[in-house]
Amino acid sequence: MLLAKAIQTMESVMQPLVKAGTASKYDPEFYGVKALTPKERDLFSDGSLCAPEGSILIVHPSVAGEDILVCSSADPTATGEALAKDVLASLKVTIANKELANLDTVAIPGNATSPLAAAALGRTVANSLNSPVAAIVTGMGAADTVWETLCGGMLMAPAASALYTWDAVLQEMMKHNPIGNALIAKDVQDLTASISEAATLFEILKDQMLEQTSHGLSLRPAADRKLKMVVSHSKGNWGVLCALLNFELNVVEHVAAPAAARCDPKVHIVTFGNWVNLPNLKPIMADLFHYHQFMGTHDHIGGMGSSYGYARLALAGKVVASDTAVDHQANPDEALYVKCSHNVDPDKTDHMPIEKILPRIK
Repeated sequence: MLLAKAIQTMESVMQPLVKAGTASKYDPEFYGVKALTPKERDLFSDGSLCAPEGSILIVHPSVAGEDILVCSSADPTATGEALAKDVLASLKVTIANKELANLDTVAIPGNATSPLAAAALGRTVANSLNSPVAAIVTGMGAADTVWETLCGGMLMAPAASALYTWDAVLQEMMKHNPIGNALIAKDVQDLTASISEAATLFEILKDQMLEQTSHGLSLRPAADRKLKMVVSHSKGNWGVLCALLNFELNVVEHVAAPAAARCDPKVHIVTFGNWVNLPNLKPIMADLFHYHQFMGTHDHIGGMGSSYGYARLALAGKVVASDTAVDHQANPDEALYVKCSHNVDPDKTDHMPIEKILPRIK
């Protein structure tokens, strides 16, 4: 797939040129960097904390006073599925050693961000839920800005727009054309492997949603799944879309689904900023996942990245004030928040009310 190959090639070329720990000048613009301690911020700014793309940072709430932990691959050349499997293995060891049984939420930041932004978003989510969060690193900061922006604005956004436009046609083709179904499924698989955060999330989904039984691979009963929520922002929403599409097209139809798989609790998928057309081709996706998508009326970046989603919410009248206590039971649960912009920093007056929304959902 041309898109996947382009992303993978450019990421491979850029990464060796990026100094580990390089902070992005855009991180404080959109994320609550000040919620991190000076010691934590220094870990990223001086390069002493190395967290390549696809790595996971375990971030605790501010009141816990716990250090940020890094789960990464020991192989600096690892990419795609191999990288993701290494990161997941490191995460499992860390959870066992640190007794993090209550780690059940993943956070994914957006465009042109560094590990500092992943830590900041992780801290915001952790403070909102009063529990630790696994934040996936999506970029390497300022040196990565140009490619990350081009990747999102010129590759992923048009691809997403095409999916919106042809959604009904594609769904019908995939229902009745097994060859077309197989081709699209393979392209989604390649695309997921080429986006590090999507690859890592996909491995987490497989690990948390599947189990090996005497009858073969099966979906876990809902009560046995530790993953409760995935929170993403901006370009990170496209990584979530890729991972979920891959799960829908390449996993769901090949595993047994016990009756218990269709029971609550579902995994809450919460996106802020760019609206994405989350997978709903197979009915079981609505049984496994609860979709929540939020944009702001003053979110110009999100509007440019997802004009379809912005117009969809506005024309449907799904507009609410940022201080309104919304019932989030609907699936999908969508809203356009008045006077909110693209940032998710609780200290900013125009931020998306992430600290109010997440506790109501979970």
